[in-house]
Amino acid sequence: KHFALWKKTVFSCGYWDNSIQSKQMLDEGPNQRHPGHDSFVTCIALDERGFFLVSGSMDGTIIVWELEYISSASRASITPKHHLSSHDAGINCIAACSELDLIVSGSFDGSCNLYNMQEGDLLRTIRQSDLQFDVRSWPTWIGVSYRTGFVVVFYPNENLLISCTVNGEMISRTYETKFCYPGIFSFCHNGRYILGVHNNGQVQGYDVNTLLPCELLITSLPKREKIIDIEALEGRLLISTASGNVFHARINSNFL
Repeated sequence: KHFALWKKTVFSCGYWDNSIQSKQMLDEGPNQRHPGHDSFVTCIALDERGFFLVSGSMDGTIIVWELEYISSASRASITPKHHLSSHDAGINCIAACSELDLIVSGSFDGSCNLYNMQEGDLLRTIRQSDLQFDVRSWPTWIGVSYRTGFVVVFYPNENLLISCTVNGEMISRTYETKFCYPGIFSFCHNGRYILGVHNNGQVQGYDVNTLLPCELLITSLPKREKIIDIEALEGRLLISTASGNVFHARINSNFL
């Protein structure tokens, strides 16, 4: 993900000055820059409680940022807490979970790393060779469920979505040719379901334990609208499209 919403602040990455930038909603002023990485920042993510922001870059490093809102200045402040460097290639996807004290990251070298968030220690590396089947692509999306403790990873070339424990034990997997490339997913608010975007613009729910489809939430969008990101909130779904539009949908669902 290149965007993250915290309170009324939008964080973004992907800038050629290697910074993360933030902007207050409805503020017409310039973005606030947050330097720290020495290379292009490829992905950012918030933990489910809104305590930390994590970022990954092309030089294989991760920064854990502590979040603070400065009321007097009406802006967000982020302070580096840890610098992590255990991947052999750039970071492609990242997620964080305060409930489990865990950071998970996927790299262009094909590996997935698990870190302790508070201490910054590397806990485990899951490599392609550790999986029970042939995987040749690198992960393009990774997430962790605070409810089940499962790590979920998507490998686009194989159209493969897997879930495993933090110890690397395989739980389930699904091959789904309908998943759009390179993989657009979001955990639901309760941490028990994942939303996945299909090539035709439909948004499907999947059970974290089995990865079986369970409910079709969005059946269509206006023509020529291509989804590039989704964010599941409590009872709501934010959908960003390539045309620059953001759709806010209220979902009458049992699990969103």
